[in-house]
Amino acid sequence: MGEKVYPEDIVYYRGNRVNPTKKKLYIAFYKPQKVLCSNYDPEGRSTINQYFQDFSSYRLFYVGRLDYMSTGLIFLTNDGSFAEKISHPSTEMEKEYVVETGAPVDDKTLAEMVKGVNIEGDFYRINKYTRKTPVKIHVVLTEGKNREIRKLFSHYRIKVKKLHRIRIGNVKSEIFILEATDIYLKKKLTGLLNIREKKIDSSN
Repeated sequence: MGEKVYPEDIVYYRGNRVNPTKKKLYIAFYKPQKVLCSNYDPEGRSTINQYFQDFSSYRLFYVGRLDYMSTGLIFLTNDGSFAEKISHPSTEMEKEYVVETGAPVDDKTLAEMVKGVNIEGDFYRINKYTRKTPVKIHVVLTEGKNREIRKLFSHYRIKVKKLHRIRIGNVKSEIFILEATDIYLKKKLTGLLNIREKKIDSSN
């Protein structure tokens, strides 16, 4: 006969402790300005963790971090495989941003950003762009290095007034919280989870 087990119970099987399997949790969150993607800040600034205290037992990963002043879409999940697929450069996951600048940006400069430039020993580039106005540009990255857009624009002495992420893969800026058992999960995240990894030629 079976025996009912409660969440606070500690269970052993053949001398080994059995840990319950937690549901997979996927959160799409709109990060406000002046919020850190961190569990704790010694300076006392607001952190993204403060918004998800009810989910502390899930040990959530941040996927697609944004800097303190940037806003927009970010994922949190306890699914390590999902987090790695979204973050790893080999998947070439598109991330789209709206960049608002303090002065007009000419096409020559944007074309140079597409080609890429070396900044302090690291190579930075944008994948593509769409100009909306002289001071508002939609920029797409496939390899999100730390502060990549800000460093690129700063390299050309262009001030970024606002930086807002509106898309990761097929998911746009909207808030949702999903568990793996939710039928809505397949509809919203299939395009992200079904990633075709870039093949590496091992003959070279």
